[in-house]
Amino acid sequence: MKKSNGEEAKQKIIDAARSLFISEGYHQVSMRKIANTVGYSPTNIYNYFQNKDELVFHLLQDGYQLFYLALKAPIQEDEDTPIRLKKLLHAYIQFSIDSPEYYELIFVQNLENQHHISLMESDRLRGFQLLVDQVEDCIKEGWIDEKDAVIISQSIWAHLHGIASLLISFQTFPWKQKQDLISFHINTYLNGIIK
Repeated sequence: MKKSNGEEAKQKIIDAARSLFISEGYHQVSMRKIANTVGYSPTNIYNYFQNKDELVFHLLQDGYQLFYLALKAPIQEDEDTPIRLKKLLHAYIQFSIDSPEYYELIFVQNLENQHHISLMESDRLRGFQLLVDQVEDCIKEGWIDEKDAVIISQSIWAHLHGIASLLISFQTFPWKQKQDLISFHINTYLNGIIK
């Protein structure tokens, strides 16, 4: 289905805001600057978003949805639980590589917290719950001895965030084969917790 002109304009504004927030910092970017970037008058941008808060809200919703769908896509219920968990971890890192601007705003700058926007039922939280669910399944099936799925999931998240942040922050660093590095990183961690 083709987007309407209004939807296209909104997406153009969101894309410009995302890039500006990364390049100049969230607090340095005004609605006027975003309007200038997309070629709109400063007043015209308000036909699409009432204010910067509303724009950030929509930007985060878009990013969270992309994140959740990226995590969920590779999971197939008929696979062994450790395989599903491994695919989820790969998907997390791949999201950071495929969508580095969103990753930066969601997980590094934590724009939601910085701007005091509450998306308590967000796809970002559903993404984390997807991880917890996979870990709980591994515990129930006896693959993992530790019984606190949330602690394990938070530990995994911290582990993934480290490599994801490095890969997007140091893109010109002479990394060995990225996919080999990512697989080694994930396998090393999982070998430490899965029987």
